[in-house]
Amino acid sequence: FLLHYYPEALKTPMPLPVMKIVEKMGLKAVEAQFAAEGVFGQCYFKDREYSSKDGKKYVIPKGTIIYDTNAFFFNGIGTVENTIIHECIHWALHRRYFSLRHLLDPTLSVISCKVLDNGKLCNSQYQEDYYWMEWQANALAPRILMPAEMTRLKYKEIESEILLEGEKDTIKIYEEIIDRLSKFFKVSLTSAKIRLLELGYDDFKGIHNYVDNNRTPSYIYNKKNSRVKSNQTFSAD
Repeated sequence: FLLHYYPEALKTPMPLPVMKIVEKMGLKAVEAQFAAEGVFGQCYFKDREYSSKDGKKYVIPKGTIIYDTNAFFFNGIGTVENTIIHECIHWALHRRYFSLRHLLDPTLSVISCKVLDNGKLCNSQYQEDYYWMEWQANALAPRILMPAEMTRLKYKEIESEILLEGEKDTIKIYEEIIDRLSKFFKVSLTSAKIRLLELGYDDFKGIHNYVDNNRTPSYIYNKKNSRVKSNQTFSAD
């Protein structure tokens, strides 16, 4: 995706200029607030006519991305940048699907991306198709925002800066690394942590954890002695 739309992001660490990518793809991104609960973004594959409450009709053109600045993917794990790239992925990878489906079902013109409600994305025969398209966009967007090699380079740079500043507390160093990576790449703290774990930095497993929506104290993760498995968190109440 980045090789095609923004190869510069693979040469030096940078916060991804998502609006430049939107423009390069020939799309238009519009900020709005969704009435439907849980919806954080939409991508329009065909022109679609809408009627407002006052009876006025207007058309949302093909190639429009609509994002809500107050609704993030997975209730805060995402960011606006994540939402926009998420919708760009739908356009890049899934528009042919919608073009073919549209031939048989003219009502199919937009994908609404939302936090899953009991596992359902839509109440239609396309439920399984939508699930896999969302799975793909969810998996790719954070990786596009934080390319592997560029994240490693920025990690080393930030770690060196913190050590030069004189910080010696390991937990504080790890928390600060996640915080600075999050701000630099414009992703959430949780997303930055998950990306580090994906890249093999297991030491961050005990940092920035949440239990029942409450942040728990960070701890040092000992991989050799730990029984905590992947995607698990240990907390003593």
